[in-house]
Amino acid sequence: MKKFISFTAVIICVMGILLTVSCAALKSKTDVDPMTETGAARNISFSEVTGREWKLLEVYVDNRDIRFRRENQPAAFTDIYTLIFDDLILSGSGAPNRYSAPYTIGENQTIRIQPMRSTLMASFLEPVNLSEHEYMFYLQNTYSWTIVNRNLELSSRTENGRAVRMVFGL
Repeated sequence: MKKFISFTAVIICVMGILLTVSCAALKSKTDVDPMTETGAARNISFSEVTGREWKLLEVYVDNRDIRFRRENQPAAFTDIYTLIFDDLILSGSGAPNRYSAPYTIGENQTIRIQPMRSTLMASFLEPVNLSEHEYMFYLQNTYSWTIVNRNLELSSRTENGRAVRMVFGL
């Protein structure tokens, strides 16, 4: 009788452990923070983008030409090209001006940025390969957003219609 009770206790313990591990695995699959998930782009809520300061890391034109890389900028440009989305307004810093604009989010990860306002400070230095004017133009013409490998990606167009992809990191 003792062997039967101890065998039953072992089975119950093993089943409890398996149930606990299964629940933990299920929780980790469903409660993923999109900013720590790696992999391809996926559908997420825009609320997961808001309230964070994003820094421009790279700008690609036609998905192959690297127009801008943060790591290639002089040390004086550590605080340039930032972006924060609040509930109704986006804001940030250019090089050197501050800017803001209302925006609206549509279906299928579309975004529309209203006319921007900015300060009018003169700059004595410009970042390498991306003027503040170009940055503001790309932002103003942004039409979609997504999260890929923890980065915010905004799609836009150049003045002559070429595709632009701006990659922002935290």
